[in-house]
Amino acid sequence: MRMKHPTTMKALASGAGVTALFGIYRRWHLRWGATGEEVLRIMPGDEIIEHPTFDATRAVTVAARPEDVWPWIVQTSFEPNHWVVWSDRKRATWTWGIYPSETGGTRLVTRVRIRYDWTSPTILFSLLLVEPWDFPMMRKCLLGIKRRAEALARSRELPTVSTGLERGGRVHARR
Repeated sequence: MRMKHPTTMKALASGAGVTALFGIYRRWHLRWGATGEEVLRIMPGDEIIEHPTFDATRAVTVAARPEDVWPWIVQTSFEPNHWVVWSDRKRATWTWGIYPSETGGTRLVTRVRIRYDWTSPTILFSLLLVEPWDFPMMRKCLLGIKRRAEALARSRELPTVSTGLERGGRVHARR
């Protein structure tokens, strides 16, 4: 049996491959860095969006105490230990959680929940903006907070060295 439309078959095969790859990538990035327990944990704001279409829980381990992580979150938050940054007419929420870990560090967890309105004229914009770009943005945000919190923790651990100059002392050199 000979194919009558090889170009159509190639297009269908390519489309199926892209769809499968997208499905694998999407499943991976929607829970990047998060444990199964963190994905299942109920977080503030979860009750706002029932049956989300987009439900992403991402996390990083920060080698710092929660108090060292909190200053980087509090810049735009309003409730200690967690916050809902954004709630758009009960269609989207963004929540942060700061949880002490057994190792003395912190688990920084973020969750974005969206319910797509398939009848909205903006659905194409939502799909093209959220689906491909949310993960790179959120990963960069998590890693940036991690980097800054760990630097803050290290600066608190550094011993202060007295040179004597702060009390008007002099430095003497010997040969």
